[in-house]
Amino acid sequence: MSRSTIRTYLHGVKWSHLQSHSPWPTYGLGEADVLKETVRLIEHRQRDIKQSPKGRAIAEAKLLASVRSIDDTKPEGLRDRALLLTTFYGAFRREEVVRLTTDDLEFSDDEHDEGMTITLRSSKTDPHGKGAVRAISRTYIEPCPVLSMRDWLNVRGLEPGPIFTNIGNRGPRQNHGGPLTPSHVNKLIKRSVARIGEDPSRYSAHSMRAGLATSAARAGVEPRLIKLQTGHASYEMLDRYIHSANSLSDNVVRAMHPR
Repeated sequence: MSRSTIRTYLHGVKWSHLQSHSPWPTYGLGEADVLKETVRLIEHRQRDIKQSPKGRAIAEAKLLASVRSIDDTKPEGLRDRALLLTTFYGAFRREEVVRLTTDDLEFSDDEHDEGMTITLRSSKTDPHGKGAVRAISRTYIEPCPVLSMRDWLNVRGLEPGPIFTNIGNRGPRQNHGGPLTPSHVNKLIKRSVARIGEDPSRYSAHSMRAGLATSAARAGVEPRLIKLQTGHASYEMLDRYIHSANSLSDNVVRAMHPR
């Protein structure tokens, strides 16, 4: 609830206490107002939430443009390209994508259903570790997430371990580094959007999940499929993205002045 709504309810509670001559709850030696202090704490936390930047959603077209700007002639470029596309189309959180291992990845060579499936062992909305599977089909446009993953694995090798690793300088495959960190994902996204002229301060790793949801909603994908990919706990949470995505195409002014 908003602060104004909470205050309205609080005035109603105070009025009821006054009419019934009931004592107002206090605590401590100074008889501090319990509800007043509680509301103050709620308002403080709400301000923190609003001020915490999650990053705006990145549209699919901008994501693809930023990926095309990567130099894929180097191992780092192949890795970063696969990382961004996997994060976006798999709707992964940054801490989830860096935990993925080669054991979590499986390719399908069916010509009618070509793609890859990635098993997510645990997530923020899956505290009991039941796991989930994210399917990413071949897009048949460049750059394709499935082909980009194959290109990176050709360099990384299929040895067990994290899919996305630091690039080492030893050995022919140059994959002797450890796993990437969540902060690396955040920095990579900012660098990538900056290359296409976007303000990097407006984007973060969260932009990828939000971007997949909004781009899918604009494309007319049914909410059931979007929720299946994003792993949102409820449609209520997902509706925030869908409403934002459709706000310009589904509003009173557009209805008054259709194309």
